[in-house]
Amino acid sequence: MAMPIKFTPELERAVLDKKKTETRRLMDPQPVHEDGGYYWPSRKDWKLAWAAEDSTLSGIKKQDDWRPHVIFEQGHDPSLCPYGAIGRWFPVGSEIRQITGIRIERIQGITEESMLAEGLTNNSGYDWGYECLVEDFQDLWESIYPGSWERNEWVWVIQFGEVVL
Repeated sequence: MAMPIKFTPELERAVLDKKKTETRRLMDPQPVHEDGGYYWPSRKDWKLAWAAEDSTLSGIKKQDDWRPHVIFEQGHDPSLCPYGAIGRWFPVGSEIRQITGIRIERIQGITEESMLAEGLTNNSGYDWGYECLVEDFQDLWESIYPGSWERNEWVWVIQFGEVVL
């Protein structure tokens, strides 16, 4: 059974207002780095490979050359996500949303586009004491997962949208 995807009241409102279409959740356990690659702790045969921006598998490349997110090398299958698979429906308030994409990345690999998809804007109404979007996101993230930004931990990135029937 998939874990529920929960939001604070402010972020739930952003989802319902269609301003938030992406969420990040800390991976537990974290992938481990061994023998020049990252591995899922319980599945040493599932090596992670750096992916090009278009998410095509191009073998293992240096992190500097590629976007800092990964896909699964064998079968490109993010089915280990504890929040469910692509296509799963989940409730948000009185509405339903559907998972449309899943990937993993380092938390500091978040892009401006992804921060906006997380529902953040410089004039979002949140009062975190920072003007910079990155600092706003980092502050929010650290309020939920203290210390994980500095450790640059791996996260599940879950994209979602309205259910289309």
